[in-house]
Amino acid sequence: MPGIGIITNANARIHRMFPFFHRFLKKMVGRRGNLIATLSIDELEKTVRDFLNQDLDIIAISGGDGTIHRTLDALLKATDNPSELPMILTLPSGTMNIIPRALGISGGTVSNLMSTVFSYNHDLPMRVVKRNILQVNGDYSMLFGMGAPVRILKVNYEQGKSRFGASAMFIKYFSDLVMGAKLFEEILAPFSSSFTFDDDKPVSIEAHTLFASFTEKLPFGFRFFPLSTKRRGEFETVFLDLTPRQAFSTIPRMWGGNPREFKGVLRKTASRLLIENKEPMEYTLDGDIYPAKKEFKIVAGPELRFIVPPGISYIKPGRKPRTGKTPPWGKYILR
Repeated sequence: MPGIGIITNANARIHRMFPFFHRFLKKMVGRRGNLIATLSIDELEKTVRDFLNQDLDIIAISGGDGTIHRTLDALLKATDNPSELPMILTLPSGTMNIIPRALGISGGTVSNLMSTVFSYNHDLPMRVVKRNILQVNGDYSMLFGMGAPVRILKVNYEQGKSRFGASAMFIKYFSDLVMGAKLFEEILAPFSSSFTFDDDKPVSIEAHTLFASFTEKLPFGFRFFPLSTKRRGEFETVFLDLTPRQAFSTIPRMWGGNPREFKGVLRKTASRLLIENKEPMEYTLDGDIYPAKKEFKIVAGPELRFIVPPGISYIKPGRKPRTGKTPPWGKYILR
């Protein structure tokens, strides 16, 4: 029976703080919905298979960016036709909620689920944002990082995954830029690799930071990838070779999504990227750190449909994102 299926990460921040929170979400969706709290990848994969067999209209994901990444990865690996996947609702319930914010979702889990359930039950149209997703060596994510992003995440995770810890680290490191940038010496250790964009010839690029992204934002509302959603099937890559002093003056100018060329910043868009490292390097997918590898094949994956519940939107009027509306589900306006 069509309806709404909710997958929650029982280890997500909001669920750790309020152990009975998932029961409250279950009551919100009522008889036309189902909720399963998962504790492991095996449980997640089983839940995904069960939900796909139920022919749901919407699959909601309650958790942080890591939960969203793992769930989308499981969904895409469990289907032979990604275009037939249900619409996805990302509910910001974790420590880091970059993906929901980048899609234009504001507010919290309860307000967004309540708005979606009301609109769904009364057949009211909701906006749908269409986004491609990266495929990195067979895994799916919105954001790939190598070099400094991995090192920064490790420092943050050593302090415990929390918003306070992330904010404290952010202030500490940017204060260090004024004091001589000693903390940045290890974080910004450069690497040199061979990169092949689409059908171009391989080029050697030295940098301390590499991102490939289909989402515009980093934490704290930083619109670091303004070109990532411009064209269907093309992600944005950003290489940084900034010195700490250059970063101190350049990064604030990039904050609002400035696509200009800056010294020490290289931007490119592509649908395929091959990377060959001299030595194996760890990498991150949507905030999760993966074991080191020497070679990476990054391609533009399928386009998914993400629901943006009615409410305040982060999408500026001047931009033209790929959007649509939810179809009629054949429900009565008054129930």
